[in-house]
Amino acid sequence: MFFKGIMMVLVVIPLVLLIWSMIDVKKGKREKVNWKLPSIIFIVLLLGTLIGDIYLSNEYSLPIFPNIHDNIIALIVIGILFGIMAIINIFVSISMKGAPKTVHDGKKMWKVIGIGAAYFTVIFLWFIPLAGKTAYVVDLNTAVSAEDKEGDRDFTLVLVKSEGDCLTVRNCSDENFNNVFYLKNNTDSEKEVQVKVRALNEEKQEIEIIDSLIMKIDSGKMKMVKTEETDEDTSIWDRHSFETDVRVEYFQYKIRMREID
Repeated sequence: MFFKGIMMVLVVIPLVLLIWSMIDVKKGKREKVNWKLPSIIFIVLLLGTLIGDIYLSNEYSLPIFPNIHDNIIALIVIGILFGIMAIINIFVSISMKGAPKTVHDGKKMWKVIGIGAAYFTVIFLWFIPLAGKTAYVVDLNTAVSAEDKEGDRDFTLVLVKSEGDCLTVRNCSDENFNNVFYLKNNTDSEKEVQVKVRALNEEKQEIEIIDSLIMKIDSGKMKMVKTEETDEDTSIWDRHSFETDVRVEYFQYKIRMREID
Protein backbone atom coordinates (compact mmCIF):
# COMPACT_ATOMS: atom_id res chain seq x y z
CA MET A 1 0.00 0.00 0.00
CA PHE A 2 3.00 2.31 0.46
CA PHE A 3 3.61 2.67 -3.27
CA LYS A 4 -0.09 3.11 -4.00
CA GLY A 5 -0.27 5.86 -1.38
CA ILE A 6 2.69 7.68 -2.94
CA MET A 7 1.18 7.34 -6.40
CA MET A 8 -2.19 8.69 -5.23
CA VAL A 9 -0.52 11.76 -3.76
CA LEU A 10 1.35 12.44 -7.01
CA VAL A 11 -1.64 12.03 -9.35
CA VAL A 12 -3.93 14.14 -7.15
CA ILE A 13 -1.59 17.17 -7.39
CA PRO A 14 -2.74 18.24 -10.91
CA LEU A 15 -6.38 17.80 -9.90
CA VAL A 16 -5.94 19.91 -6.75
CA LEU A 17 -4.24 22.68 -8.74
CA LEU A 18 -7.05 22.64 -11.29
CA ILE A 19 -9.78 22.80 -8.64
CA TRP A 20 -7.90 25.58 -6.87
CA SER A 21 -7.79 27.55 -10.11
CA MET A 22 -11.53 27.02 -10.67
CA ILE A 23 -12.24 28.32 -7.18
CA ASP A 24 -10.14 31.43 -7.88
CA VAL A 25 -12.14 32.06 -11.07
CA LYS A 26 -15.41 31.73 -9.18
CA LYS A 27 -14.16 34.17 -6.54
CA GLY A 28 -13.07 36.60 -9.22
CA LYS A 29 -9.36 36.35 -8.40
CA ARG A 30 -8.53 35.38 -11.99
CA GLU A 31 -10.33 35.51 -15.32
CA LYS A 32 -9.63 32.04 -16.70
CA VAL A 33 -8.93 28.60 -15.32
CA ASN A 34 -5.23 27.77 -15.39
CA TRP A 35 -5.04 24.55 -17.36
CA LYS A 36 -1.37 24.86 -18.30
CA LEU A 37 0.42 23.91 -15.06
CA PRO A 38 -1.88 20.96 -14.15
CA SER A 39 -1.62 19.68 -17.73
CA ILE A 40 2.18 19.87 -17.75
CA ILE A 41 2.42 18.03 -14.42
CA PHE A 42 -0.04 15.38 -15.63
CA ILE A 43 1.88 14.84 -18.89
CA VAL A 44 5.19 14.55 -17.00
CA LEU A 45 3.61 11.95 -14.69
CA LEU A 46 2.16 10.12 -17.67
CA LEU A 47 5.49 9.99 -19.49
CA GLY A 48 7.33 8.98 -16.31
CA THR A 49 4.95 6.11 -15.62
CA LEU A 50 5.12 5.04 -19.28
CA ILE A 51 8.89 4.69 -18.98
CA GLY A 52 8.43 2.76 -15.72
CA ASP A 53 5.86 0.43 -17.30
CA ILE A 54 8.09 -0.27 -20.30
CA TYR A 55 11.04 -1.03 -18.00
CA LEU A 56 9.04 -3.43 -15.82
CA SER A 57 7.60 -5.08 -18.92
CA ASN A 58 11.04 -5.67 -20.41
CA GLU A 59 12.85 -6.66 -17.20
CA TYR A 60 10.14 -8.67 -15.40
CA SER A 61 7.69 -9.56 -18.22
CA LEU A 62 4.85 -7.76 -16.44
CA PRO A 63 1.89 -6.72 -18.61
CA ILE A 64 1.54 -2.98 -19.11
CA PHE A 65 -2.21 -3.02 -18.43
CA PRO A 66 -4.16 -4.79 -15.65
CA ASN A 67 -6.21 -7.84 -16.59
CA ILE A 68 -9.86 -7.65 -17.60
CA HIS A 69 -11.09 -8.54 -14.09
CA ASP A 70 -9.33 -5.57 -12.47
CA ASN A 71 -10.37 -3.22 -15.29
CA ILE A 72 -14.03 -4.16 -14.94
CA ILE A 73 -13.98 -3.59 -11.17
CA ALA A 74 -12.29 -0.19 -11.61
CA LEU A 75 -14.79 0.89 -14.28
CA ILE A 76 -17.74 -0.24 -12.14
CA VAL A 77 -16.50 1.81 -9.17
CA ILE A 78 -15.92 4.88 -11.35
CA GLY A 79 -19.26 4.41 -13.07
CA ILE A 80 -21.14 4.22 -9.76
CA LEU A 81 -19.34 7.25 -8.29
CA PHE A 82 -19.79 9.58 -11.23
CA GLY A 83 -23.18 8.09 -12.11
CA ILE A 84 -24.43 9.26 -8.72
CA MET A 85 -22.94 12.70 -9.39
CA ALA A 86 -24.71 12.79 -12.77
CA ILE A 87 -28.06 11.88 -11.21
CA ILE A 88 -27.60 14.59 -8.57
CA ASN A 89 -26.77 17.13 -11.29
CA ILE A 90 -29.89 16.18 -13.25
CA PHE A 91 -32.08 16.43 -10.16
CA VAL A 92 -30.62 19.80 -9.12
CA SER A 93 -30.84 21.17 -12.68
CA ILE A 94 -34.55 20.25 -12.87
CA SER A 95 -35.45 21.49 -9.39
CA MET A 96 -33.49 24.74 -9.86
CA LYS A 97 -34.47 25.41 -13.45
CA GLY A 98 -34.12 29.08 -14.28
CA ALA A 99 -31.74 29.77 -11.39
CA PRO A 100 -28.74 32.02 -12.17
CA LYS A 101 -25.50 30.28 -13.14
CA THR A 102 -23.86 31.65 -10.02
CA VAL A 103 -26.18 29.36 -8.05
CA HIS A 104 -26.03 26.28 -10.30
CA ASP A 105 -24.47 25.85 -13.72
CA GLY A 106 -25.61 22.48 -15.05
CA LYS A 107 -23.46 22.61 -18.21
CA LYS A 108 -20.31 23.38 -16.23
CA MET A 109 -21.10 20.51 -13.85
CA TRP A 110 -21.34 18.11 -16.80
CA LYS A 111 -17.84 19.19 -17.83
CA VAL A 112 -16.56 18.64 -14.30
CA ILE A 113 -18.18 15.20 -14.14
CA GLY A 114 -16.78 14.25 -17.55
CA ILE A 115 -13.25 15.43 -16.75
CA GLY A 116 -13.37 13.80 -13.33
CA ALA A 117 -14.55 10.46 -14.75
CA ALA A 118 -11.83 10.49 -17.40
CA TYR A 119 -9.16 11.50 -14.88
CA PHE A 120 -10.03 8.78 -12.37
CA THR A 121 -10.24 6.21 -15.16
CA VAL A 122 -6.62 6.99 -16.05
CA ILE A 123 -5.66 6.86 -12.36
CA PHE A 124 -7.18 3.41 -11.73
CA LEU A 125 -6.27 1.84 -15.07
CA TRP A 126 -2.79 3.31 -15.47
CA PHE A 127 -1.18 4.92 -12.41
CA ILE A 128 -2.37 2.63 -9.60
CA PRO A 129 -1.39 -0.59 -11.45
CA LEU A 130 2.16 0.76 -11.84
CA ALA A 131 2.35 1.24 -8.07
CA GLY A 132 1.19 -2.34 -7.61
CA LYS A 133 3.77 -3.62 -10.08
CA THR A 134 6.53 -1.65 -8.32
CA ALA A 135 5.57 -3.19 -4.98
CA TYR A 136 5.50 -6.63 -6.62
CA VAL A 137 9.04 -6.22 -8.01
CA VAL A 138 10.33 -4.97 -4.64
CA ASP A 139 8.74 -8.02 -2.97
CA LEU A 140 10.27 -10.32 -5.57
CA ASN A 141 13.75 -8.87 -5.04
CA THR A 142 13.23 -9.12 -1.28
CA ALA A 143 12.39 -12.80 -1.68
CA VAL A 144 15.54 -13.42 -3.72
CA SER A 145 17.71 -11.60 -1.14
CA ALA A 146 16.13 -13.47 1.78
CA GLU A 147 16.54 -16.83 0.03
CA ASP A 148 20.26 -16.20 -0.48
CA LYS A 149 20.67 -16.01 3.32
CA GLU A 150 18.86 -19.26 4.07
CA GLY A 151 21.74 -21.59 3.27
CA ASP A 152 21.76 -24.88 1.35
CA ARG A 153 18.39 -26.61 1.25
CA ASP A 154 16.57 -28.49 -1.48
CA PHE A 155 13.69 -26.01 -1.18
CA THR A 156 13.63 -22.62 0.50
CA LEU A 157 10.41 -20.94 1.66
CA VAL A 158 10.53 -17.17 2.15
CA LEU A 159 7.92 -14.88 3.75
CA VAL A 160 8.04 -11.77 1.58
CA LYS A 161 5.39 -9.75 3.39
CA SER A 162 2.44 -9.95 5.75
CA GLU A 163 0.47 -6.73 5.56
CA GLY A 164 -3.04 -5.40 5.92
CA ASP A 165 -4.75 -3.98 2.86
CA CYS A 166 -4.86 -0.47 4.34
CA LEU A 167 -2.85 2.74 4.36
CA THR A 168 -2.08 3.04 8.06
CA VAL A 169 -1.46 0.67 10.95
CA ARG A 170 -4.41 2.16 12.82
CA ASN A 171 -6.79 1.30 10.00
CA CYS A 172 -5.49 -2.29 9.96
CA SER A 173 -6.94 -3.18 13.36
CA ASP A 174 -9.99 -4.86 11.81
CA GLU A 175 -8.33 -5.98 8.58
CA ASN A 176 -7.07 -9.37 7.49
CA PHE A 177 -3.41 -9.64 6.61
CA ASN A 178 -2.33 -10.67 3.13
CA ASN A 179 0.63 -13.04 3.27
CA VAL A 180 2.95 -13.60 0.34
CA PHE A 181 5.31 -16.58 0.35
CA TYR A 182 7.82 -17.61 -2.30
CA LEU A 183 9.35 -21.05 -2.74
CA LYS A 184 12.64 -21.75 -4.52
CA ASN A 185 13.78 -25.04 -6.01
CA ASN A 186 17.48 -25.46 -5.20
CA THR A 187 17.77 -28.94 -6.73
CA ASP A 188 19.21 -29.69 -10.14
CA SER A 189 15.93 -30.73 -11.78
CA GLU A 190 12.30 -29.65 -12.13
CA LYS A 191 10.07 -30.84 -9.30
CA GLU A 192 6.38 -31.08 -8.56
CA VAL A 193 5.95 -29.60 -5.08
CA GLN A 194 3.38 -28.99 -2.37
CA VAL A 195 4.27 -27.09 0.80
CA LYS A 196 2.46 -27.12 4.15
CA VAL A 197 2.87 -23.77 5.94
CA ARG A 198 2.40 -23.32 9.68
CA ALA A 199 1.99 -19.58 10.28
CA LEU A 200 2.95 -18.13 13.67
CA ASN A 201 2.34 -14.76 15.33
CA GLU A 202 4.79 -12.55 17.24
CA GLU A 203 4.62 -14.86 20.30
CA LYS A 204 5.27 -17.84 18.00
CA GLN A 205 1.74 -19.10 18.58
CA GLU A 206 0.05 -20.94 15.75
CA ILE A 207 -2.24 -18.82 13.59
CA GLU A 208 -3.03 -21.16 10.73
CA ILE A 209 -1.86 -24.28 8.94
CA ILE A 210 -2.47 -24.33 5.22
CA ASP A 211 -1.46 -26.47 2.25
CA SER A 212 -0.35 -24.93 -1.00
CA LEU A 213 -1.59 -25.99 -4.38
CA ILE A 214 0.64 -28.46 -6.20
CA MET A 215 3.03 -26.55 -8.44
CA LYS A 216 5.88 -27.26 -10.80
CA ILE A 217 9.12 -25.40 -10.21
CA ASP A 218 12.14 -25.54 -12.50
CA SER A 219 15.62 -25.96 -11.09
CA GLY A 220 16.92 -22.71 -9.61
CA LYS A 221 13.55 -20.95 -10.08
CA MET A 222 11.33 -19.25 -7.53
CA LYS A 223 7.53 -19.08 -7.53
CA MET A 224 4.89 -17.50 -5.36
CA VAL A 225 3.14 -20.06 -3.16
CA LYS A 226 -0.51 -20.33 -4.16
CA THR A 227 -3.31 -21.80 -2.06
CA GLU A 228 -7.06 -22.14 -2.45
CA GLU A 229 -7.29 -18.57 -1.11
CA THR A 230 -5.16 -17.13 -3.92
CA ASP A 231 -7.33 -15.11 -6.30
CA GLU A 232 -6.18 -16.03 -9.81
CA ASP A 233 -8.58 -13.51 -11.38
CA THR A 234 -6.60 -10.51 -10.14
CA SER A 235 -3.43 -9.19 -11.77
CA ILE A 236 -0.28 -10.98 -10.64
CA TRP A 237 0.95 -8.01 -8.59
CA ASP A 238 -2.23 -8.02 -6.47
CA ARG A 239 -2.15 -11.70 -5.54
CA HIS A 240 -1.23 -13.20 -2.18
CA SER A 241 -0.73 -16.72 -0.83
CA PHE A 242 -3.35 -16.64 1.94
CA GLU A 243 -4.92 -14.41 4.60
CA THR A 244 -4.67 -14.43 8.40
CA ASP A 245 -6.37 -12.47 11.17
CA VAL A 246 -3.04 -11.21 12.51
CA ARG A 247 0.37 -10.53 11.01
CA VAL A 248 2.58 -13.55 10.36
CA GLU A 249 5.95 -13.04 12.07
CA TYR A 250 7.36 -16.58 11.98
CA PHE A 251 6.59 -19.76 10.11
CA GLN A 252 7.46 -23.43 9.75
CA TYR A 253 7.03 -25.58 6.69
CA LYS A 254 7.18 -29.09 5.28
CA ILE A 255 7.77 -30.01 1.67
CA ARG A 256 6.24 -32.83 -0.32
CA MET A 257 7.77 -33.29 -3.74
CA ARG A 258 8.25 -35.73 -6.55
CA GLU A 259 10.35 -35.97 -9.68
CA ILE A 260 8.87 -35.04 -13.04
CA ASP A 261 9.54 -37.56 -15.77
